Amino acid sequence: EPLGQWSAPKKLKRLKGRQYIAVYGDSISHGGGRMSYGPDVPEYSYLTYLKFRAGNLACSGRTTADMVEHFRSDILPSRPRYLIILGGSNDLRAEWGEPAETIDNLRQLSELCVDNGIRPIFLTLPPINPRQIAKAFGENSAADWRAKFDALNEYIRTLPHIDTAAPFENLSEGREMPAELAVD
Repeated sequence: EPLGQWSAPKKLKRLKGRQYIAVYGDSISHGGGRMSYGPDVPEYSYLTYLKFRAGNLACSGRTTADMVEHFRSDILPSRPRYLIILGGSNDLRAEWGEPAETIDNLRQLSELCVDNGIRPIFLTLPPINPRQIAKAFGENSAADWRAKFDALNEYIRTLPHIDTAAPFENLSEGREMPAELAVD
């Protein structure tokens, strides 16, 4: 169900020239997604809390397959030296998503980065809250989403990464994202 009226379009600063660090992913990196907030609302973008400047190249709703498909058009024009990658939530919360496919997509992203002189840094997947997702989007999450996220996070922890999942592991019952921290 809509939360309210759509906001008027706003202009965002477009990245120009080489970015030293950029972020690539889905709505978590984009800044909140279509149901909640855009990247122009700093409180809902983790880039606000970084101690360094980073370009936001993320797009809400993206799967890791989408990220591979759009890598050349989304990433290469900015030529970042480092690319912080957070992807897989949209893949694995769905019934159809399988960790092996998502892992293969992350491998492809890593190879694309290395082939283009970019150093990838992956983020582990923070948890979701299936009840909040159902309320916001009218979509059910896979019953085994935790096992899928755990499998992907286990793989990501073998790569250069930042463990964003660890702080949530004992935060709530059922290892779900606390409702007060996310609309979906």
